[in-house]
Amino acid sequence: PPKIIEGYDQTKWGQSPAELQMVVPGAQLVKEKRGYAHYLVPGDGTITEIHYQFLNNQLFHVRLTMDLREDKTAKADPVGLKLIQHTLNEKYFTDPGIVKLLTAANILISVSEAENATAYVIYYNSTIRNQIEKAQADARAAREAEALAERTGDLDELKALADRDAL
Repeated sequence: PPKIIEGYDQTKWGQSPAELQMVVPGAQLVKEKRGYAHYLVPGDGTITEIHYQFLNNQLFHVRLTMDLREDKTAKADPVGLKLIQHTLNEKYFTDPGIVKLLTAANILISVSEAENATAYVIYYNSTIRNQIEKAQADARAAREAEALAERTGDLDELKALADRDAL
């Protein structure tokens, strides 16, 4: 199976920011807010930077910024974008077995145009994000159920109002 099933380069899906910093020295925290953390690592050569995104301290998203331009002043590089798309299609989407593995692992791979004639290659593990969001929703539901249980007196009062057609 392709390595991306487990993670990108030396990283593993679901690992913590501390684990990222052990395997990717120089990863710098760029932004942290409401359970999300975004780390940046400068690239080298064609990959100019790598962005790692975490939700509740679990890696779920990696974005590469790639620059294939020969002329660094060019404002667009449609050929470079097509080359990246072609390469990723050949690597991940021509073999039905690999497509099946990616689908089963909920790994999404996409390419998009970026600023200054660069391109983004995005690797996204939706399983990690879905698990975290489900756990958060379950925790909210449990808190709501607990709050409702604490207010049974209010519920009885509302039922009495409803029985008298006052509600």
